[in-house]
Amino acid sequence: MSGEFRFETFVDVHSNIFNEYLSSVIAKLSKENEEYRAVQAEIEAYMRNIQRCSACLIRRNLRS
Repeated sequence: MSGEFRFETFVDVHSNIFNEYLSSVIAKLSKENEEYRAVQAEIEAYMRNIQRCSACLIRRNLRS
């Protein structure tokens, strides 16, 4: 075993496992946690507003 710990190697080996774990946690949260769902709905509403604002700005710039 090498005396040096290579963080990059650790991440490469274990990142897939961590991604699977994170996905399962997020899936459970969205089903079981009311607060998580409320925050998610608020984020989605903000994103819709940002898209509308962006579209307005683009149209306005095209007219100029």
